[in-house]
Order: sequence, then structure tokens, then C-alpha cells
Amino acid sequence: MLGLSAKPIGDGIELSSRDGRTLAVSTPTYGELVPTTVSRLESARLADDDAHRWLSGMLERPVRLAWLDAACR
Repeated sequence: MLGLSAKPIGDGIELSSRDGRTLAVSTPTYGELVPTTVSRLESARLADDDAHRWLSGMLERPVRLAWLDAACR
């Protein structure tokens, strides 16, 4: 099992792995907008490159973390 979790902190989230590694990710207010295939969403804002690298390492494949601008979406 993967064992990753996220919890809100300040103006962002903290990602945690089962082995205790963590990464704080700030809300990407100016990150790139990318199209998405998620129902009813045109785009999502990308987090910073550190988040992409951290998650890609944990998942052992290239991934990007995208941020929704409103929790209700």
C-alpha cells in the first residue's frame, strides 16, 4: 500500500509518507493552469516543481500535483 497523506497547514498542505518523509506545499497562486479531464473542471493550477519531484519519487513514476482554486469544486 502506498501510504501517502495530506493535511492542511497554513496556506497549503503537508504531504507525508508512511516512512515519515514530509513536504510542505504552498498554495500555488501563480502556478501554471493546465487542462484537466476531471468532470466539470476546465483547468487546475500546478503546484511547484518540488511537489512534482517528491510525489514522483514516492510513486516511482512521473506525476504532477494540481490544485483546485475552490474547495467546493
